[in-house]
Amino acid sequence: MSKVDENRRRVLAGLGSAAAGLALYSVTRGTAYAYTSQQPGNEVSDNILTSIEDWFKRIFGFSQRATTTTTTAAPMVTLPSVRSAGFGWEVVNLHNNGADMVIGVTEDMIIHWFDMDVSYMLTSPPSSEGFVEVLYTVGVTSTTPQFSSPPQVYQSLPPAEGFTGVTIVNPNNLQTVADAYPGQGFLTRLILKSWVPKDGTASQVQRHVTLYPNMLVKSGSYIVFHMDHAGVVSVDSEIQVTLGYSIVKSS
Repeated sequence: MSKVDENRRRVLAGLGSAAAGLALYSVTRGTAYAYTSQQPGNEVSDNILTSIEDWFKRIFGFSQRATTTTTTAAPMVTLPSVRSAGFGWEVVNLHNNGADMVIGVTEDMIIHWFDMDVSYMLTSPPSSEGFVEVLYTVGVTSTTPQFSSPPQVYQSLPPAEGFTGVTIVNPNNLQTVADAYPGQGFLTRLILKSWVPKDGTASQVQRHVTLYPNMLVKSGSYIVFHMDHAGVVSVDSEIQVTLGYSIVKSS
């Protein structure tokens, strides 16, 4: 048996002492070191040390040579504070007509989330059974808000960029109603419908929506809330809104 083979056997079998030249690894302050101990006439070959190094790499991920890890703290980033606001609007005698509420924006802001609850209820039973529906819309405009003629007074917004007008495919000659084009700036549009029996039971309707538009709204813009009604009986209709936003300051 050659001296190299004998040393390999001693190292891999864990025999001998410091004369075997076994590589020892320790970790101090995040740095890995390799040590060897040799006695004259009992040198350990490079191949043996390489085998030991590979074993330690596989088990511990250590390197044979000393390495130093430097950690650099990430720069602190100051984010705009998120604020919240809330408001409500109620119309107690909505009946085949509509109304709007306008809120002006006085600072550039990003609207992160938008939470809205809408509902309506009858205030008296109908004279005859039939349907009731209430449309709720929320839109943002950078110019003075425009509205359609009474009684519904819908918010009028320009056509949205990137879309054509609306085309209805109706080979069955169904009765349809649709907007002429997608409106630019709508945040949400909700329609609530119910069938109202003569005694008015089971006719209350409610819906809750949460949106995350992350939408930039410039100072001087307006947020417009709309509701309008159609149906056999007057209703009490209400909107409750909360939103989260950040004021955007120019640098």
